[in-house]
Amino acid sequence: MEDIISRTKKLSTFLREKVNSLQLKHCLLCLESGGSAHICTACSTDLTPPKHPCSRCGVSRIASDAVPCGRCLRQPPHFDASTSAFDYIFPMNHIIGQLKYGDKRYWARALAQAALPAFQQAYAHISAPILIPVPMHKSKQRKRGFNQAELLARSLARYANAKYSNKLCRRIKASPPQTGLNRKSRRSNVKNGFEASSKLPQQPLIIIDDVVTTGSTVDELARTLKQAGALEVYVFSIARRSMD
Repeated sequence: MEDIISRTKKLSTFLREKVNSLQLKHCLLCLESGGSAHICTACSTDLTPPKHPCSRCGVSRIASDAVPCGRCLRQPPHFDASTSAFDYIFPMNHIIGQLKYGDKRYWARALAQAALPAFQQAYAHISAPILIPVPMHKSKQRKRGFNQAELLARSLARYANAKYSNKLCRRIKASPPQTGLNRKSRRSNVKNGFEASSKLPQQPLIIIDDVVTTGSTVDELARTLKQAGALEVYVFSIARRSMD
């Protein structure tokens, strides 16, 4: 019986990879073929970056300002900086929804490739970073079958020629989804939700997530990592969602 299950899993993985390879030979938005980009140049113009992001937390502002936003000045986050590649608006919100809830795992590679320029612009000065995904609680990951942050972090590390690890921290609290919660509730929802390795490397760590809204989750993870001895912790997300 175990042999049958093992073979079934291998066949499922093989078929998924085959479908993924076929999908990635075309632009995943307009389905035009040709080129090495998973999202073609024309469609890339529909993926808009955040406007005037805060230099510390990455939240969009009305105008550009070198000084961090008021919230960061009043209560500095535990991470050293946070950057997002795109706004969480159509078609980006639809793409991420397909990745997370539609089991379209091939989107992770496409998103990582599209986000690479923003990642390099933000963190090219960081020496030998390690990319770590926001961990998912084992019960939720078992139900979904994968952690989208892991897929994104692994793909981004490959494109950026950076190190990747999903062994430096884990989620120990099965918190309810953050969707629909206000800022205060989001903070309390993820409080003490992570555990870091007792032997963290001294290299800079860059937390990778699909979407950042208030930053509560990545800030709590950064706090946990720094308490465990991390010297520098940064954040990079594919998209930034506004609370408005």
